[in-house]
Amino acid sequence: MTAQLERRIFIKGRAGSGKSTLLKKLASAAEQKGIDVQVFHCGFDPNSLDMLIFPKLQTAIFDSTAPHEYFPDRDGDEILDMYIRTIAPGTDEAHAAEIAGIKARYSEKMKEATSHLAEAEAIDSQIKAYYVAATDFSIVEKLHLQLLSELNELIGSIQPS
Repeated sequence: MTAQLERRIFIKGRAGSGKSTLLKKLASAAEQKGIDVQVFHCGFDPNSLDMLIFPKLQTAIFDSTAPHEYFPDRDGDEILDMYIRTIAPGTDEAHAAEIAGIKARYSEKMKEATSHLAEAEAIDSQIKAYYVAATDFSIVEKLHLQLLSELNELIGSIQPS
């Protein structure tokens, strides 16, 4: 999705370091200034943003932490480390036990969520297989040709003579 873009900004940082807030503020500022922006929400939290793409600027800026962690691998890639920029030094050390517990629970919940997604994908594939088996594609093709013919007639009738 971002491969064709000239610039990619990988946002790094712990939960709570402002990644989604930064993306929300950028999206809002772009909207206010009339800059075209594509907004991508987090699949697990619709109130959180994961990525913005600015097509005319050839730029993407996105959350690049687990469970969707990526690393720069070409020219035009850069890291924006929110942890270094926003978290006071010594915070991890002062709260190491609490952070370790939260990190373990988060990791476990992500594994659980991923397993549910895999199960949903399997069920979706099964449902699609039922529909494919029950569909008469010759009827679908006839409908396709009929609609195509009607559209061509409609287009022909509105073209200036």
